[in-house]
Amino acid sequence: MLSFVLMLVCVGFAFTSCGGDDDDDELDSSNPIVGTWMTEKQAGAYGTVTFRKNGTLSMGVYIPEEMKIDNKFIRESIEKSMPIIEGTYTADGSKINVSITKYCLGEIDLTEYLKIPTQTSTYSISKDNKKLTVKFNEFYSGYAETRVYTRMK
Repeated sequence: MLSFVLMLVCVGFAFTSCGGDDDDDELDSSNPIVGTWMTEKQAGAYGTVTFRKNGTLSMGVYIPEEMKIDNKFIRESIEKSMPIIEGTYTADGSKINVSITKYCLGEIDLTEYLKIPTQTSTYSISKDNKKLTVKFNEFYSGYAETRVYTRMK
């Protein structure tokens, strides 16, 4: 699971809102990237990224209802292992710059140890505003990657 989450960080984005004003991630015709986007299902869960109107973003993991975990110990262990990833972004034309400002696993703040540089990617949004395609160079290897996200809201 940690490698999946780190992959999302390498992409430069992916997370669920950690709080704040829910209205701030509603559709914005002047900035179509605003909203919550979800990756394809991987290991039973989805990576998510929320871009807000105020230029902040958050990344996380969405676990669908069908993966409901009834064992209290396992559920709490998974919840505690979910990262808290926050950052800022700027979108200009087909380019997006993402900076990670907070990366925590449970109660451990890894922000200063990871030193994740600002990542510039290119993106496009489908005409129906439901698919986001991001092209970037993977943070660790430098290989060119493409990710496709579906709008959640």
